Amino acid sequence: MMKFKQNFAPFFCLAIGSIVSILVFLQIEKLDTQERRSAFDHQADTHFSTVEEQLFATQDILSSLKAFIENNDVLKRSQFDSFAKSLMSRHQDIQALEWIPKIPHHKKLESEQSARNEGLEGFSIRERKSGTLEDVAHRDYYFPVYYVYPYKNNKAAVGFDLGSNPARLKALELARDTGEIVMTRRITLVQEEASQAGVLMFFALYEGGIAPATTAEKRENLIGFVLAVIRVGDLIEQSRAKLQPNIDFSVNDAQSQESLHDSRQGPDSVEVFSKNYIREVGLRKWSFDLFPKPGSAFLQKSPQKWFALFGTFSISLLLSLYLFLLVRSRGKIQQEVSRRTEELASSEQRFVLATQGSSVGLWDWQTKDGDKEYWSPQFYKLLDYYQGDIDPTATNFQGLIHPEDKEMTEKRLRAHIEGKQSFEVEFRLRTKNGNYKWFLGTGMAALYDNGKLKRMVGSIQDIHGRKSAEISINAYAKDLKRSNADLEHFAYVASHDLKAPLRGIFNLATWIEGNIKDTMDEETESYMSLLKNRVKRLETLLASLLEYSRVGQNIEEQNKTDLNELISGISDLLSASEQGFQINHDIPNLQVPTAMLNQVFHNLINNSMKHHDKDEGQIDLKYEASGKEHIFSVTDDGPGIPEDMYGKVFEMFQTLRPRDEVEGSGMGLAIVKKLVNCHDGKIWLEKNSDSHGTTVKFTVPMEQKLNQIEEALDG
Repeated sequence: MMKFKQNFAPFFCLAIGSIVSILVFLQIEKLDTQERRSAFDHQADTHFSTVEEQLFATQDILSSLKAFIENNDVLKRSQFDSFAKSLMSRHQDIQALEWIPKIPHHKKLESEQSARNEGLEGFSIRERKSGTLEDVAHRDYYFPVYYVYPYKNNKAAVGFDLGSNPARLKALELARDTGEIVMTRRITLVQEEASQAGVLMFFALYEGGIAPATTAEKRENLIGFVLAVIRVGDLIEQSRAKLQPNIDFSVNDAQSQESLHDSRQGPDSVEVFSKNYIREVGLRKWSFDLFPKPGSAFLQKSPQKWFALFGTFSISLLLSLYLFLLVRSRGKIQQEVSRRTEELASSEQRFVLATQGSSVGLWDWQTKDGDKEYWSPQFYKLLDYYQGDIDPTATNFQGLIHPEDKEMTEKRLRAHIEGKQSFEVEFRLRTKNGNYKWFLGTGMAALYDNGKLKRMVGSIQDIHGRKSAEISINAYAKDLKRSNADLEHFAYVASHDLKAPLRGIFNLATWIEGNIKDTMDEETESYMSLLKNRVKRLETLLASLLEYSRVGQNIEEQNKTDLNELISGISDLLSASEQGFQINHDIPNLQVPTAMLNQVFHNLINNSMKHHDKDEGQIDLKYEASGKEHIFSVTDDGPGIPEDMYGKVFEMFQTLRPRDEVEGSGMGLAIVKKLVNCHDGKIWLEKNSDSHGTTVKFTVPMEQKLNQIEEALDG
């Protein structure tokens, strides 16, 4: 019986623990649901409050417009437009503000002519029949759209008689009889092209500016209405633009049961939580329903319940296992001894396999063994020996080291034993065939308490290929640096030696022209001018060639640069504004090679101005960051570059127009390309969307690489 109780105890503990785990799981799930619901309610209140404030603000705008009209004895269209514009500047949800006068039938023609005199050609009061606007039918009073702002987007509504539509007439009459702001049910706007719902808000104006006490007096003293055209979708979404986009919003007219706006996206919408608000807006009741967006945090259940379930169950399981192990404690010791013995054998086997399969050769030297060392099979293999070909001793190891590397190796070994640095050295070891190969040697020393060496374990790794490549690269780098110096010297000498004769030719031509000036005919004068221009062009070409040859010889470091100030300086230097060109730029301060960008922007802006086909133009400089690159673009509105020339414009001596028409050496874009390439960037052309002008884009790495050749030489 006692044995049965002992064996049953672990299972009883596990059962109780499982029940507790499930209860904890359910409680945490309940609390998580309550917490997410509370967070949703708080966020929903924030969203709704923002929308509600926007609705109140819209009604305030209508009240302001009403007061403005009441205080203007003679209202002009320009005054209306100016005031309406100021009201709408912060409310993009308002499609239009309108003035709707009450016009008796006997003043219809007079009102239409007055509107035409104010610039509205062909103005007439109209109504919608069979989907089109036609002249209005006879009635005692008309309520046409007389003033509207903005006019351009709402031109179709001008002259439309709101009284011709039963729904709008009903709203007009309600606004007239109550003196309150009245909103229509969902309507299709005359001027609306999109599919979103629209509503109208009316506010009646009476003679004297005060609403009369009785309905009859209100009808008698009515002079018109101010009207706001509202896009419900824009009002809802723009008011929530700065809030977290984790709430879906649905608005319905509670009286007509019509949907005014719904931000939910089809069947994926989730309605686990929702919150409803009922508000009266313009004497109509609107129902606002808010739901969590699919994928929002409100719908993401906390994993804590699973952690708790796993944790409590794990504790129960561990406790049960512990009890089980206590019951079986007698056999545990024997099992542990057997397991440890097996692990030790496995560990020894892993060491043997690791030393045999590794690409690194291992060695081990214990001072108590004298000169004898341990060399792994791979150690022999790296030196092309078989085990037994050479004795693994410290003396033989030292004898394999190249004579030129022994002193450095011994120096680093002593420093390591003294605790000054780790032991890592690149040295050459002699292989079986007598040749030397490069190896990376590493090691770790163990010392006695008195500081003397007890044991040292290390490895060798074959780096012969890499080391040979480094030596070759250094040799190539030195040759390249010497070649660049010779090339620069040659370019300078060639340029200098060619410029001197050219200056002599130019001076000689000037003297000849002066001597025969009185006897020259037009043809001779043309030849002399052509000769001097050709000399100047050749001097410019020589200067460009010299500049091109020097590009990339020194790669500058990146510095924090005010690029707007740099571009403004280039614009002033090129007298861009004096020549009729507007340079637009708004680029942040960046860590870039300043001198290189100064030359690139100078050449590109100068090229755009020089090849422009008009007396004035616009050049836009833009910037964007992409990954680890800065991307710059220079766009002009000039004649553009044919696509078949995109691959040639960056070559030397390439011009799109004859040099007699546009002065230039044809080297500007070639220099730009070489500058960009030398700084590990790319440059290309893109066609503008309007087929006019040219866009040149180029990149500069955010982390400029060092000049690899100079780095190799310094090494």
